[in-house]
Amino acid sequence: RGRISARDEKDPQIVVSMLRPISDLEHMTREKKPLKQHKLYIRLKSENDPALRRIKLISIMFPGTEQMIVYFEDTKKRIGKRCVIHEALVEELREMLGNENVVVK
Repeated sequence: RGRISARDEKDPQIVVSMLRPISDLEHMTREKKPLKQHKLYIRLKSENDPALRRIKLISIMFPGTEQMIVYFEDTKKRIGKRCVIHEALVEELREMLGNENVVVK
């Protein structure tokens, strides 16, 4: 178990809080299954928001076929990206941006 650390000018890192033997892999994968929803919506104030760069870096760690949509309040513009909508990704984004700015539907 752990969390993602994405700081301003550094590459994203995984910070480990707990390790288990590889033999526990089957049990661990049952604990953290990808969410069943299909779209992840993220709201930012503008395209110049520094969080956008961090979102792009974090999303690289979750490649997949589900859709992430970033909405910019000032221009009402949307951009899309493919990823796997995993609990760890959603938790990290909510911690960074607030629950009201990260929604899974």
